[in-house]
Amino acid sequence: AGLREAQHVADAVADSAASALDLPPVVRLRDIHLRGLVRLLRDDPHVQSFAERELDGLLRGPDEDLLSVLRTYLATGRNKSRTAQLHHVSRPALYRRLEVIQGRLGVDLDDFEQAASVHIALLAHDAQQG
Repeated sequence: AGLREAQHVADAVADSAASALDLPPVVRLRDIHLRGLVRLLRDDPHVQSFAERELDGLLRGPDEDLLSVLRTYLATGRNKSRTAQLHHVSRPALYRRLEVIQGRLGVDLDDFEQAASVHIALLAHDAQQG
């Protein structure tokens, strides 16, 4: 059971978005929260359908950078300064990218529920890819 738990924790933090999080040096099951749950449910067809539907506007587009910006923005708790810093862009450039993302997804990322829905979909998408 301990080995399965350790594998689950390692899988949950192995994706690229985890690097934007402030995780402790030693990560335990209690540290992975929603990311761990989504990782467990990643093969459920309903979860896959949800992720594809929520992210459709970005998944169809050729611009992988927008997915990366969205991933960082949500992983940092929608911190625009930190996201701009991590992507080495100015805040106005980040604002333009976020506007494009919102337009393609048809969401308002300033609305907590919509941002949470997109974040869960992105976690599910990333879990399916990994």
